[in-house]
Amino acid sequence: MLDHDIVDALAIANPDAMVLLVILERYHGGNDRFALAKPMAVKMCWTLPRWYAARGYLAKTGLIRCIHPGGRGPNDPPIYGWGIRA
Repeated sequence: MLDHDIVDALAIANPDAMVLLVILERYHGGNDRFALAKPMAVKMCWTLPRWYAARGYLAKTGLIRCIHPGGRGPNDPPIYGWGIRA
């Protein structure tokens, strides 16, 4: 369950980041680490710039954190973990 203060703040400041956070919580809420790569943008029917902006906002605010940047080949996705959790 997401903290109400986080939902309220994201809903005003960056609704796309809120949607991404809700989806991440739904699929990865019980995991310490999760891949967060471009195919997710396609699955969400979002453009890459929109998806990158939402992911970047969540990282900037500390809600998620990059553990491994990926990019060392086609099977090396970025790995993220949870930051601030309520």
